[in-house]
Amino acid sequence: SRGLGEVYKRQEAGLTFGTETYSATKYFGKFADCSCIRPNYLSYVADPGPKSFSFGNFEPLDIHGVIESNAIGYGIFVVFSKQVTASSNSASDHVGNFDNPKSGTDGLHFYKCNDVWAIGNKVANVGDDGISSGSFDINYPCTNINFLNNSLSRVFGTFKLYGFVDKADIAGNTFLTGHEAGVYLTNDNNAPQDSYVKNVKIHHNKFSGIVGGSTNVVAGAVLLRTWPDKLIPQARSTIDHIYIEDNIIESCGSGVALVTQDTYKRYSNIFIRRNTFKGIDLSLPGSHPYIRIHQCDYQLEIKDNYFNNAHSHAISVDHIYGSFTASNASPTWDISDNHITGYSEGTGLTARVNGILVRYSSFSLFLQM
Repeated sequence: SRGLGEVYKRQEAGLTFGTETYSATKYFGKFADCSCIRPNYLSYVADPGPKSFSFGNFEPLDIHGVIESNAIGYGIFVVFSKQVTASSNSASDHVGNFDNPKSGTDGLHFYKCNDVWAIGNKVANVGDDGISSGSFDINYPCTNINFLNNSLSRVFGTFKLYGFVDKADIAGNTFLTGHEAGVYLTNDNNAPQDSYVKNVKIHHNKFSGIVGGSTNVVAGAVLLRTWPDKLIPQARSTIDHIYIEDNIIESCGSGVALVTQDTYKRYSNIFIRRNTFKGIDLSLPGSHPYIRIHQCDYQLEIKDNYFNNAHSHAISVDHIYGSFTASNASPTWDISDNHITGYSEGTGLTARVNGILVRYSSFSLFLQM
């Protein structure tokens, strides 16, 4: 449909097309030049509220030039759909913003979808994730997710992938002023057994002004973080084959961080190459390394990165984080050809710490530097 006009002052979903439960029947859809500008009549209750746009069971689906604002829940929500292109859309002014989190208020969210291209969209003043995709059902994993040339500003969250996701490309995006990581990969706290996020390329993005909160691990370009078990005790999850390359990270409270929850949640095969880290705030108390690695099985490569004005460590590979001491399976690590300039000591550090720190719990490590 084209030229649907404006929908406003809605207490429920603005525009709903198709069911949000699975259907084998798929519909062709093209939606362009629509708007949904809805004042927040309902009170926020910490759950996804009424959506501005909801699309269910489409193949293919083209969403272009859609404008939405003032959502309590998701701005543009797509579920059980394939071959989805969302381009040149705008989501803004949801509940909350970059320093006032409100979960369930994502800008664009692709749930249980395959072959997604989110291109050239703008998300601003949103209190949760800017653009996200994932699934909590192994029968409906997300595959081939592409977030390209999008712009996020004053957004609490991030480009987020969670649950079951295989193959994603996050490239050419800008993230200006946020609270949590520019890209966030996670099992999430209610993911079932054997959840995975794998084969993800994060490259040629620019992240600036991500501030974080009480812990600096959230305040950088990329965060890999696992959560305590909510559904299944000792639930396993894997984040594997992640490529973080050719990004610019400036004026953030951190850079790239991998921190895990327990021995059942694993990271493996991580490649961090040719990124530029600069402009960290030296007034931040405590240690804020640009790269923090807590656990990584098999291959870890940190190579050809440029670090300017590092706050404490430029690179910290430390098996201890918080109360959990990590272990690593068959680690073959290459930390080489990195450049550290303008090294400085942050506030509250009584002794100058290392530019590169590697602390390991056993001798079963092959390390090239």
